[in-house]
This record gives sequence, structure tokens and C-alpha cells, in this order.
Amino acid sequence: MSREPIPRLPRPVLERGLREAIQLMQKGRHEAADREFNMLLRYGVEFPPLLHFAGLNCLEMGHTEMGLELLKRSVALAPTDRAFQGNLATALVRLHRWQEAETLLRVLRNEDPQDPMIAFNLANLLHLTERDGEALPHWQVAVNRAPDWAPGWLGLGESLTELNDLKAADQAYARAQALRPRDPLIPTARAELWSLEEENGTRAQSFYSVALKVEPGFPPAIMGLAALEGQMGQFDRALERLRTLLSRQPGAYAAAWLLARFKSHAADGPDSKLIERSMEHAHHEPEHPLAYHAFFAWGKVLEDRYEYDRAWAAFERGQALRPHTSTNAETEQRQYMRLILEAVDHRFIERHRFLHPGPVNPIYIVGMPRSGTTLVEQMLSAHPAITGGGEMTALHNCFRHALGLPDLGQLPFVLNPLSPVAWKKLRADVDQLHAASAHGKPNLTDKMPTNFMFLGLLHALSPNARIIHVMRDARDTCVSCYTTLFRTSHKFATNLEHLGHYYRMYETLMEHWRQQLPPDMLIEIRYESLVRNPREALVRLLDALGLPFEEACLKPEQTGHRIKTASVYQARQPIRTDSVARWQRYAAHLGPLERALAITDPLGRSGLAETHPL
Repeated sequence: MSREPIPRLPRPVLERGLREAIQLMQKGRHEAADREFNMLLRYGVEFPPLLHFAGLNCLEMGHTEMGLELLKRSVALAPTDRAFQGNLATALVRLHRWQEAETLLRVLRNEDPQDPMIAFNLANLLHLTERDGEALPHWQVAVNRAPDWAPGWLGLGESLTELNDLKAADQAYARAQALRPRDPLIPTARAELWSLEEENGTRAQSFYSVALKVEPGFPPAIMGLAALEGQMGQFDRALERLRTLLSRQPGAYAAAWLLARFKSHAADGPDSKLIERSMEHAHHEPEHPLAYHAFFAWGKVLEDRYEYDRAWAAFERGQALRPHTSTNAETEQRQYMRLILEAVDHRFIERHRFLHPGPVNPIYIVGMPRSGTTLVEQMLSAHPAITGGGEMTALHNCFRHALGLPDLGQLPFVLNPLSPVAWKKLRADVDQLHAASAHGKPNLTDKMPTNFMFLGLLHALSPNARIIHVMRDARDTCVSCYTTLFRTSHKFATNLEHLGHYYRMYETLMEHWRQQLPPDMLIEIRYESLVRNPREALVRLLDALGLPFEEACLKPEQTGHRIKTASVYQARQPIRTDSVARWQRYAAHLGPLERALAITDPLGRSGLAETHPL
């Protein structure tokens, strides 16, 4: 028995039904809109706007595959409709379908290189996938073609911030703020930018105040102020802000992480309850982009209570929820370090080394993140002849500008041959930076841990520099990285296998520098020796730097310096040994890490696979 054909709706009836469905959708009544869309779709109409809006509504309801299928059908039926194509690309970005979205957006950019929305969407994708140097020319097209559109300037500012071009970033944010003065997010972004630059945070506080005047109780501004106060050692004020915010909004997940970091939670108290409540809230909305903060916070509380298995489960849950933007990060890092190793040897250093010292003696404190570099800098910055520079991101910006790089990822490709003009400009820029940052003192620390990749270049630039390499037990270092949320992205810290391999890559590069650098330039110290016998270690450090002993250096917790790193709370405590052998608390969970640390050829140079001692 044959079925009767489904009658097609007259066009006016179809358009009226579509308008009604869209109105329901715009009011947030997605289920009612879905019923209307489905009723229209049952008539078998291949009407592109119907397919498109039905697809958008499906995505809002969480029906991902059906929504994408409808969007793609609408684009196929209306291949010249840029709005449809743009919405499909935006949906793919939201769903982290990075490769598919990038392919579509690059096709669209080639077809219309001056379309500001296409340029904006591609720039945003590159920013979200941590390719901000690549994003800049697309942001520039977006803001040049649509100069009165605030999101373009805001996005440009975010990418420039990631590239540590803070002055240009603030100029972009200022343009956005002028266009949208009632948006609290923009002064908050400016505050976060200035919090990276200033020692005292005065200007950052003023921008946070602007944001809170525009919208009292704006959570990002409250959390930013609390983070700033914590960095200044004003923990009581910071904790009070965080308690008030979390009592009102358990979904302020980043606040839960700050509350966990800024004190010990050995005793069960109201703060622990606030963090647990935030974690439970996150459990019910794991799709929230910041939900993972609550699980890291809860893991910290449980560790403080000595409940190590439960703590590890919370850290693992947090790691599982973190957004991942690259599936080949380890391969990229291996290739990058291998290129640096092959390009910069003693011949390169001799060929490019400046013979005259700079205006300041740089002291580069390097090592893996969480290896003790903050402690070493806090100790040295208490010396009257040393200025603590913190993690000097501005140095990397000098490299980028002088050598004409979109980002430091391109550095190995400009080293051979190295432009003499660019190299001289880099030296001049670095001298200017160091002179301005040292505040009249003869020595300046830079404790950016990842400077370990560039030691040959830094020595060639500044022959009067000294390098302090802080070494810590591999398992302790990796466990600390895995259980810490860093301000900047450390892709290697998101799983134990990658962590172990990255640690061995770092060790390989450090062994290379030992062979290439003058022996008196590299000062090596073990974290475990430092905390067990700080006086003896300090005497050796200062002697190697040619400086007299200073008793104040043994009380780093008393320095008034602002601490911007993940060690913000620990660095305010007296030197102690309770982090030594921390890995043993989690030994039962570290099988993947132990296996990863057994690799002997982490940079893939020999293809051998022997056991490496821990």
C-alpha cells in the first residue's frame, strides 16, 4: 500500500511558521521552538532559512550532531549566504571542532579577504587555539574594516596580551572601552593586563574599580581584585572578598580555586564547605568552561586534609574538564626544542656574542615550573644589590619585535642566518628593558622558568649574565605541575605522560647548555638542598654571584614584593621541607608518569629506548 505524498506548505504559510519559531527561539523557549521547527520540517521542505534556524536551535538545546547536519544542509543549499557560513563556523568553534572550522574560515577569507566578520572569526579561532601571532593580521583586518565594533578591539587586545605586547594591548582595550563604556568586561581586561606589568598594582586596582562601578558585584572584577590582594600578601582581604562572592554565586569557579590557594584547609571549616559546594555545582554543569577550577580547588582541600586518593581523583577530574586546543602539543614542543638545540651551539654563541656587558647584570633563574624558582628569586630579591624582576614576559616581547616574529614559536627559523641589524636592535632593547626594570640596582633577576630554552641566546646577548638552574626531583616537579592551575597555558601539564616526556626534554636541553656555556656562567642548585640547608645554599649562591652574604635573604617570606606566580601562598611562608617527596602521597597513581620518565631520547635524536634513572 503506497503512502500519500506529504503536501508542501505554501510559501507564505512556511515563512509565517518560521517567523513564529524564531520568535520562540529568541525568547529562550527552545523546546517550543523545536516543536514548531519539526512540524515545518515534516513537510520535507528544503528551505535554507528553515534548516539553518532549526539547526541553531538544536545546538542551543545540546543536540550537537543534528544541529550541525541542519546547518551544513542550509549552507549547501545557499552556498553564497555568508551569514549561514559564518554561523556554521561559529558553531564549529564553540564545539571545539577546530580543524573543520579553520578549513571553512580560511576558504571564506580567501574568497573575501576584506570581510571583517570572517576575519574576526578566524582571528578568534587562532586566539582560542593559542596561535595569537598568527591571529594578529586577521584582527587588524577586522578592526580596520569595522573600527566602531568593540569586540574586534577586545579580541585584538586579548591576543596582544598573550604575546606580552602590553602597551599595544592596552591601546586596543582603550578603543573597545570607548565604544562600550558600560561593559564591565573591558575595564576588567585592562586591569588584568596592568596586573601583569605593575609591581604595586595601583593602576590595575583602578580599572577593577571602574568595572565594579559599572556593574557592582561583577564576579571577574571581584576575583581579579582578590587575586591582586593575594599576590601582595593581603590574604585576609582577599579571602573575605572570595567568601562573599562564593556564598552568593557557587558557580564562580575561579574564586573557589583562589580560596583554596590562599590558605591551608587542614581543618574542616566554612571555607572548605564553600569550595565543596562550588565543586558540587560544577559537577552538574561540567560543560562550563571554568568548571575545572572547582575540582582543582577541591583537590587542594582534600590534600590539606591528607585524603590523598580522593584529592588525586579531584585533580584528575579537573584535568579531564580542561579545554584542550591541540592534539599534537608534545610533538610541537619536541620539534621546537630540537631546532633550538641544533641551531644554538658554541659556534653560534661565539659568532654572535657581544663582548661588552650591559648596564645591568641579569640573573636568569630557570628550571621546570614548580621547581623552586620563585623561592630562589624571593631569597635573592631580599639582597640590597638585587632587584627582583619576576617573570619578565617583556623580554620575550623584545625578541618578538626585534627579530620580526609573530610569536616565539618562529624563533628557530630566524637564527641561521641571524640578521646582524636585528640582533643589535635586540641587544639595545634588552639593555633598555633591564636598565628600566632594575631601579638603579646593579643586578636584576628574571625567573621565567621556560627561559631554559634560550640560554645560549641570553648568554650571547649579555656576557655578564649569570644563570641559576634550580633542579627538583622529577616526580615532585611533575606532580606539582599536574595539580596546579597556571595563569598561562602549560600544555605539557595536562596529562602525566606528556609531563614526563616534557621533563626529559627540558633535561636534555639543559645538558646541551652545560656543554656549550662557560662553566662559571651556570650555577646549579637542588631544591631539596636549598630547603634543608638554606644558609649553606645561599652562601654558595651569593658567592657565585660575587655578592656578600645578607641575612635577610634567609627570610624570603618577609619581603614586600608582589608574587605573581602559582607559589603565591607558599612563598609567604618560612622556608620549609614539607613539599620534598610529595610525590609519595600519590605513588599509586603515577604509573603513566614513571613510564614516561623512563624515556632516554626525549627529543627523538637517536631512536633508542633505554631506561632512564629517576
